[in-house]
Amino acid sequence: MKKYFLLSIIIISIVACSKKSTPTSGANTTILYSVMDAKATSGLNLETKYCTSCHKFRVPYKFPKEKWDAVLPVMYKKAKLTDSTQQNQIKYFIYNNLQKPVTTK
Repeated sequence: MKKYFLLSIIIISIVACSKKSTPTSGANTTILYSVMDAKATSGLNLETKYCTSCHKFRVPYKFPKEKWDAVLPVMYKKAKLTDSTQQNQIKYFIYNNLQKPVTTK
């Protein structure tokens, strides 16, 4: 009985600590955004790489600019993202996609 309990704890620990899968920045993701030049695409890729390692992808237009202004510096520190060029690329992607895109069907 103790072996099964120990084995269960080990399995639960492994599953809980495994790296979560992250969304890619493929066509299905970028189609939702209005500004997707090279800098914005790079920012999206960096956001996908750094931000989604801890939480799900946050759609830029779901939060106001003021919220992003407060959150981004904190998140850069948590992600240990010290490169200001990369920080600016993420900010560029977010700030240029604060409006919900208009979809036509």
